[in-house]
Amino acid sequence: LYDLRIFNRWGELVFESDADADNNGEGNWNGKLFNTGADCPAGTYYYLFKYRLRSKPDELKSIEGIIQLIR
Repeated sequence: LYDLRIFNRWGELVFESDADADNNGEGNWNGKLFNTGADCPAGTYYYLFKYRLRSKPDELKSIEGIIQLIR
């Protein structure tokens, strides 16, 4: 399981991914709305990341925090 979601300060989803990025960075958030739309404004964003390790498939982990987007 890999579930990354990024929200703006109003709680609107601006990015989500169900797969880790590849080695060239494709799949990482690029600061645009869902990576293809308009540039997201500079400011504070909230992320929520849920995952499971292959070695412990019954253990759901969750990390949350903030991201500061600087333009």
